[in-house]
Amino acid sequence: MRKYTKKEGRAVFRELKKRARVHLSRAKHVILDATFIKAEYRAAAKRLAAEFNIEYKIVHVAALAMVVKQRITDRFRKGDVSEAEWKHYLIFKKRFEPLTEKHITVNNSGTLTETKKQVDKYF
Repeated sequence: MRKYTKKEGRAVFRELKKRARVHLSRAKHVILDATFIKAEYRAAAKRLAAEFNIEYKIVHVAALAMVVKQRITDRFRKGDVSEAEWKHYLIFKKRFEPLTEKHITVNNSGTLTETKKQVDKYF
């Protein structure tokens, strides 16, 4: 996996905001699905929600490390397009800036159905 620069990372989040803004301007619901390891990116998403006077919620999706490792391994076996490897997960986990905002944590160690049930309770 190639290493992305900070500049590229910021560009990705700018594009994410740009696309979200288009949908929000059309009164559509938006889910920003990203790692958001930096508090500054979460703050930008919160400001975007405030700009459109809409509710902002954080769903922190977590799973047991052994489950994450197995899922990454399975993706590689299936030829998934993701470049992420186990070592990248460990780096992101270490760099994750703690959530200080109101949020829920969803345990994604089980099935997709189990995860959806947890999310549905929040919304």
